[in-house]
Amino acid sequence: IFMIYFVSLTASRSFLYHMLVQDNQLKTLLLKSKVMDEKSILELSFFAKNSHVPLYQAAIERGVLSDQTIGKIIADSLRLPFIEVSKTIIPEEIFHLIPEKVARKYKTIIFGEDSKNIKIATANTDYTELFSMIAKKTSKKPVLHFATDLDIDTTIQMYRKDLQEAVDELIKENILITGSLTSDAPIIKIVDVILSNAIDAAASDIHIEPSENDVRVRYRIDGILH
Repeated sequence: IFMIYFVSLTASRSFLYHMLVQDNQLKTLLLKSKVMDEKSILELSFFAKNSHVPLYQAAIERGVLSDQTIGKIIADSLRLPFIEVSKTIIPEEIFHLIPEKVARKYKTIIFGEDSKNIKIATANTDYTELFSMIAKKTSKKPVLHFATDLDIDTTIQMYRKDLQEAVDELIKENILITGSLTSDAPIIKIVDVILSNAIDAAASDIHIEPSENDVRVRYRIDGILH
C-alpha cells in the first residue's frame, strides 16, 4: 500500500498581499478612518520601507492593526460588505465551484448562495470576467463581498485536501478502474499532487524517504525541513 506521512506546513512565511489599494491609498484610508494619526502612519511607512514590505503587511507584523480591521476599512472604501470567510461555514459543493488553483490565483472564493444570488468573497474586484463566468455557470447574480488576501488563503488551506487524503483518493480511483489492489499505483498523478503541494507551500525542495511499509514526504520551507 502506498502510504504517505505528511507533516503539516506551519512554518512562518512572508505574506504576499495583492490588495486593491497601494501604500499611498492605504495611508489616506487609515487617516480618513481615524484608526491611526499621521505621525503613526509616517513611522509605520518608515518601517515598511526599511523592511521592504507593503504598508499593509508592516501594520500586521508590528501589531498596529489587524488584518480584519484593515479589511473592513478597504471594504468600506469599496462600498462592499466585509466578510471573514475563514469563520464562515461553507458547503464543500459550493466552495469547490471554483477550482483551487483559480481561487488562489484570483483570490476569490464562492461561500454561499440563495435562490437568486451567488455569494462571492474576493480580495480584488477587478476580475470582472471571472465573476461573469461564475454567474454564467451558476445562472445566478454574483453578489460581491470583500475579503482579505490572508483570510482567503487561510480559507483555501482549511478546505483543501491534504496530501494523504489526495493520494488515498487516487489509489481508490485506480482500484475502481483496474479492479485490483495490487496494481501499480497511479505514480504520475501522485507525483503531480506532491509537486502541487510543494508549489503551494513555496517549498524549496522535496524529500522522499521510503521505508519498508510506507513513504514519508517532507518539504523544506524557509530553510526548515518539515
